[in-house]
Amino acid sequence: MFRGVLPIGPRFRKKRRGVAGPNKNQKKVLSNLRAARPTSEGETLAGKFPAVESLTLRLDFTTPQRQALDGETKAFGPSDACDFTAPCPGRCGGYGVFDFTPAFTSAIARREASAEAHGTCQQPIFAGSPEGCGMQLACRIAVVYRPE
Repeated sequence: MFRGVLPIGPRFRKKRRGVAGPNKNQKKVLSNLRAARPTSEGETLAGKFPAVESLTLRLDFTTPQRQALDGETKAFGPSDACDFTAPCPGRCGGYGVFDFTPAFTSAIARREASAEAHGTCQQPIFAGSPEGCGMQLACRIAVVYRPE
């Protein structure tokens, strides 16, 4: 029989884990899927837009608190794969995607030399969350057309 004094104090409580985001394997699968897409003739700049000589895309990311996060410039030639999508670098873990294909396709069809598009990531921060990521992207395009 135990004749000692039992310790009185707070019980041991296991810490709860926070909601997990995408792990490294899920991120690797997503990046491999993006890289494995074959570039057919229809996906090159010359295949999609035969009248375009070159195209420059400027991406500016801002946080929901209006702080500049990242900026990137992409230049496309006639033989380059033309993709007007950008993954979200925000709190959603890269699951959000900005797609400006319709906006820029119509601008190129109208033969505009420059165009702008803006978007906000609506992807939830985690599964079941009512709050969205909120990352914002301002995208500018400059187009050089072939002479007619």
